[in-house]
Amino acid sequence: MLPIVQRELQTAARSPRLYRWRTLSGLAVIVAALIAVATQKPGSRNAGNFFEMLSFFAFLLCLAEGLRKTADSISSERREGTLGLLFLSTLSGVDIVLGKLAAAAIRSLSTLLTFVPVLAVTLLVGGTTGGEFWRTILVLVLVLWFSLSLCLCISTFSRKGALSSSLVWLIAICIVPYAGYFFGRAAGTWTAPLSPYQALQLAEDAYFSVDSASYWLGVSSLAVISIISLTISGFVLPHLWQDRAFKPQKSTRLSGPLPPKLTAYRRAMLDANPVKWLMFDPRSHRNFRAFLLAVLLVTIGTCAVSFAVKRWMTGGDFDVEFVVVIIAIGVVILVSCLRVARATSANFAEARANGALELMLSTPLKVRDIISGQWQALRADLQPALLLFVALGVVVLILAISSAEPSAIFYTVKSLVEAVFAVMTTATVGVWMGLKAKSSGRAHFWTIALGLVAPFLICTPTIINQLVIFGIALDKIHFNFRRFVANQYLADPNYFLPPPLPAQPNLPPVVRPPPGASH
Repeated sequence: MLPIVQRELQTAARSPRLYRWRTLSGLAVIVAALIAVATQKPGSRNAGNFFEMLSFFAFLLCLAEGLRKTADSISSERREGTLGLLFLSTLSGVDIVLGKLAAAAIRSLSTLLTFVPVLAVTLLVGGTTGGEFWRTILVLVLVLWFSLSLCLCISTFSRKGALSSSLVWLIAICIVPYAGYFFGRAAGTWTAPLSPYQALQLAEDAYFSVDSASYWLGVSSLAVISIISLTISGFVLPHLWQDRAFKPQKSTRLSGPLPPKLTAYRRAMLDANPVKWLMFDPRSHRNFRAFLLAVLLVTIGTCAVSFAVKRWMTGGDFDVEFVVVIIAIGVVILVSCLRVARATSANFAEARANGALELMLSTPLKVRDIISGQWQALRADLQPALLLFVALGVVVLILAISSAEPSAIFYTVKSLVEAVFAVMTTATVGVWMGLKAKSSGRAHFWTIALGLVAPFLICTPTIINQLVIFGIALDKIHFNFRRFVANQYLADPNYFLPPPLPAQPNLPPVVRPPPGASH
């Protein structure tokens, strides 16, 4: 019963990486706990604050484990053509899905367990209670299960871009339930607990003592979403693992032939820089422009309706318009960062894996030409997003100035600058990870983690973090490009150059008589 689960558990138990990662994470958490205990003052709330901070980092770890372990687990096998080999045996879709889940859960759960004894330290120094501790642990375990199951389900349906899709779904599920507050406090009280982050907050004694039903509603929703995701994956996987036969479909605007102007625009890239021509995807660029146009139309329509209702009927202010434009800018930046992360990491990771990058280096193209071609392709692809960002940024800046609040103007300018640097940092880290990572899935994950998420988690200002990461990645790309390409040969112990043949003297051949023959 469940042979893949048994095999994956045995393999993971013998993996040295499991124990190495668990030891390092445990040491890091213990050092943080010692610092918190050393700075604890009598009668202060430092231990409780440390418990909340460490719980939040454990929460982010649980969400990231799904992106790191299961978001590309099935889609990568579909791309490589190895998933069909499993269905040649007596295995079912449920066996494969549970096996993938077990392989990821054994490593992720062992890392999460290192947080448990350190979180329990706050029970000794004060600041938290036993009930709050166990409720938080329950939420963290369910969030880990939820993240692994949801990303595994998305990986079942997706062939490419599963990591970006998983990230969007995780963010949406964490944020969308809060939209219930727009329909009233009563609606928000029932919808907000469906967010995993809200369930983590409701585990605190201050909230649980007032409304325990919302906590159990959030816990139940996490379990239900996880079970539904695994059930769908298990029953759908046997029908989606193989490529379907080609069927002529009615062409639409997004799937039909490219416009002549866009075709000529890409053809001109070949003369300017062949790498730019190779990295630029015209069909994806056309769909991206259609998405940006939809965002612009929805933003204008929402702002127009809100302005008419609040300005002409009730004499309201610009608060709703400001929020709508901010949300539109956030969507544009998030989609642009995910698009850049996928394009840069996948381009170089796949080119390095199939040998195309070595082939380009054997041509008259230089390293700076290859890197410059990638930057030019990104600029051409993101030009519509840049125009929309500038237009929305000017609008939100005007609204901030009209409020006559210096703090609003300062944070608006700061957020706009951080958004620009987020795209630049993600693009640079994407090229770096594409050259360094072992697979395109890992390169994509580490691009999002280091280029997009890490600058906002480090204690120093976000802009400084982005500049530091941007400088490190740019230095690695320019000075270690060829080393990254040849690293797969240098790291292979079985790869060696054959020794040169010994030099033979240039002498005429000598005919020797057979043994025993007379001279």
